[in-house]
Amino acid sequence: MTATAHRRRALLRLLALAGASAAWPVGADHPAAPAFDTAMRDWLLRHRVKNASFALMHDDRLVLAQGHGERGAHERVPLWSLSKAITAACVAALVRDGRLRLHDRIGPLLQPVFDAHGPPVDARVTKATVAQLLSHRAGWPGTRNFAPGFVPLLQQVPLGEARASMLMPAILKTPLARDPGIRFEYSNTGYLLLGQIVEAVTGMGYAEACQKLVLAPAGIAQVGMDRVWGRLLHAAGGWSMSAPEYLAFLRLLRPREPDFLSVPVRDWMSDGRHETHEAFGGPGFAYTLGMHLRLRTGDLFHAGAWSWRQDGPDGPALRQGAWAGLGADGTAFVATFDTISPSHDAAAAGELDAMVWRLQRAGGRYPAIDLFDAAGVGPLRL
Repeated sequence: MTATAHRRRALLRLLALAGASAAWPVGADHPAAPAFDTAMRDWLLRHRVKNASFALMHDDRLVLAQGHGERGAHERVPLWSLSKAITAACVAALVRDGRLRLHDRIGPLLQPVFDAHGPPVDARVTKATVAQLLSHRAGWPGTRNFAPGFVPLLQQVPLGEARASMLMPAILKTPLARDPGIRFEYSNTGYLLLGQIVEAVTGMGYAEACQKLVLAPAGIAQVGMDRVWGRLLHAAGGWSMSAPEYLAFLRLLRPREPDFLSVPVRDWMSDGRHETHEAFGGPGFAYTLGMHLRLRTGDLFHAGAWSWRQDGPDGPALRQGAWAGLGADGTAFVATFDTISPSHDAAAAGELDAMVWRLQRAGGRYPAIDLFDAAGVGPLRL
C-alpha cells in the first residue's frame, strides 16, 4: 500500500470515529452524493428531526455516511422492520443449501414449537408455506400491537426478560383471517414464525444463524439484536446496525456472479406477478424477500417503524423510524431517524422515499471512493 493510500485510510478512520461524512472534490457537474446530503438535511429540518443517519451506496461502494445531531454516521441503532430482510435472507441461504424449500409447508418445520406450546387452534396454519410467510400471504391477521399477546406479555413480564418464544402460545391460539395464499396482509407474526423455523432447521439461535449464514458473508462482523427490544421483536424487528452495515447487507440482494441467492429464490424474488398487492394505494407492488418491490422499476424498499409509550399513557414516548431502498441499478440508501415513525408519519416518510429515488434517477457523478472499510465492513465473501 502506498503512503498516499495509508494516509487516505487513516483519514477515513478518523472521520468514522468522529461520526462525520467523508469529503470529496466537488466538480462543476455537481456530484450526486452531495445532492443526497443536502436533500437529507433539508428533510430533517422540515420535519424537526434532530438525530438521524444517512448512508448511500453506489456500485457496491459506500460513497456517503452522514450522522446528524447526536447520532454518529456509524452508530448502531434499532432497525425495526428492516430486520425482516435479514430473516428472509437467512431463510434464502437455507434454501440455497438444500435445507429448506420455498414451498415447504410449515407444519413439520414448526413441530418443536407445537411440542412446546401445543398445536395451533387453526389447522390451516400447518398448510401455509415458507414462501407465504416470506410474502405475508400465510393468512395471518394484519399487524396490530406488533403480534398476538404482545401487550399482555409486557404487562406481566419486564421488557428485559421478554422473549419472542413467549408470544408463541398467543400466536398459536389466533385463528387465521383467511386461507393461506389468498392475499397479502402485512403481519409480524409470519416473520416471528420464520425465526422459529431458522432455529429448528439450524439447531442454532436465530441471531447466531443469521450472523453465520448472512452477515458474515456480507462482511459485517458481530452485530447483534437490539439490547432493549431485540429479544422480543426478534426475527420481525430485532436487529441493531449502523446505516453503512445495513447497506453492506443489501449487497447480497443484488444479482451477481457468484450469487448469494440460489436460482429458485432469485426467480421467485424477481417475479412479483402472483404476489401483487395494493398496500401503497394502488397496484404495482409486491412483497418479496423481506422487502417491497416496485414492479415497474424493479426497486426494493422497506420501512422500519416503532412507537411505544412507556410507563402508562402519560409516560415518555419512543418514536423511531428507518427507511431503506435498493435500486435496480445498484444504488442504495439507508436512513434512520428519531421522532418520526413511518407508520404514524406516512407523509414524511413518503417524502423521504420520493426524494431519494428522484435524485437517484437524476443521475450524476458519484465520488470515486469507498467508505466501507472506515465503517468496519469487509468485502463480500460469497
